[in-house]
Amino acid sequence: MLWLTVTAGETAFSTAGATCATLSCTKFGESDVNNDIWFKNVANVDGELVISLCGSGFDTKMAVFEGSCTGALVACTDAADAPATCEGTLQSEVRFTPVCGTEYYISVGAFAAGATGSGVMNITPSGKCGSNCPADFNNDGVVDSADLGTLLAAWGTAGGDTNGAGTTDSADLGDLLAAWGNCQ
Repeated sequence: MLWLTVTAGETAFSTAGATCATLSCTKFGESDVNNDIWFKNVANVDGELVISLCGSGFDTKMAVFEGSCTGALVACTDAADAPATCEGTLQSEVRFTPVCGTEYYISVGAFAAGATGSGVMNITPSGKCGSNCPADFNNDGVVDSADLGTLLAAWGTAGGDTNGAGTTDSADLGDLLAAWGNCQ
């Protein structure tokens, strides 16, 4: 099984050419995530994690598994239910509370057999894994250029918020630069 590792922010995708189907996400009588592709996300938050396919160009379906592609089903949906960004549409959005450091495998595909399409997956995290180093986004014990890249990619969203203000901005950049180096 191949997958693309994703972090907070937007990732464009296309299921064109995909032919596999993941079983175990029964919604409206349909158990398959049809013509699916896979992503992996390692949780670096302890608050709600939102994975949204809002704005995709087809009727999407999504399933999230813990630890492996055949692990425990954490969330699945084929529509955007309240309080989704695109509530009431045929695009999928899930919300769940992850365990810090745990790998989550995300199956993204279509509700209908034979359907494919393209879209954007948006991952919005909240919270922070317990650490004395809140700017260490990849939890490797060092605040460095990898963490700076994560912060800059999350600019204007909650994804790089180190101070609890709800958005990534210059104050968070200052926190990151002040913490540069090995975590204490």
